[in-house]
Amino acid sequence: IKKLEREGYIKKYAAVLEHYRQNAQDGLKYKAALFLIDNMDGHQSPEGDGIELYQKKIMEFRSKTNIEKLSEAWKDCNSGNSGTRMMPDSSVVSCKYLIDNIDDAFSTWDKMPWKKEITFKQFCEYILPYRVKDEHLCEGWRLQLRQKYKSLLKNVTDMKSAFAIIRNNIFSRMVYAQTYTPYDLDVMSYEHIRRTTCEQRSLIFASVLRAFAIPVAIDNIPVWADYSTMGHSWVSLVMNDGATY
Repeated sequence: IKKLEREGYIKKYAAVLEHYRQNAQDGLKYKAALFLIDNMDGHQSPEGDGIELYQKKIMEFRSKTNIEKLSEAWKDCNSGNSGTRMMPDSSVVSCKYLIDNIDDAFSTWDKMPWKKEITFKQFCEYILPYRVKDEHLCEGWRLQLRQKYKSLLKNVTDMKSAFAIIRNNIFSRMVYAQTYTPYDLDVMSYEHIRRTTCEQRSLIFASVLRAFAIPVAIDNIPVWADYSTMGHSWVSLVMNDGATY
């Protein structure tokens, strides 16, 4: 069954593999494309008129708009014939989207002063992916986030320092809030609204770091034994020796 599923994905994204197969210099990009295709199964995205309308509507709101207004807007956008449902990545992610993501990730990795500290395996697992969890996808998120945060990293050459600088900036601007939609929005919508749960804030933080070719993962604890029935999420920098920071 797994073999048949893989063959189906390979067939759907044959144009991506052929794009990199034609150029002998794109050997690593070809392997990266295979990595994404092999790991696409099981990932999904909230799609539909409802979430599309909501994205446009909240962009008209000010940052840190109150939760009641955000929640009401979600209900309005998903009423009547409009709706949102989870769709598999294979029906959402186009060949162009994969190619653009791969090219941008490689181009940025090649330019960063910490490139030699990152193995290809690390790159594939912690920088290359086009999503962090099952959030709604948006075009060009890597470039948009780099443009937004690049001034913070001017003359920064140490990966840990870059991690800390971005972390402090994001934490200083984001307001903690309970979730106001049943699905995760795209990273640029959260960047605009700036009201997030710890998990959504981690989504932003991880996306920004990946945009600068910094290998990260989201860690979490579902509940605390002696503190709270609520869990917590945070971002970890993954070093090439397997340690996290």
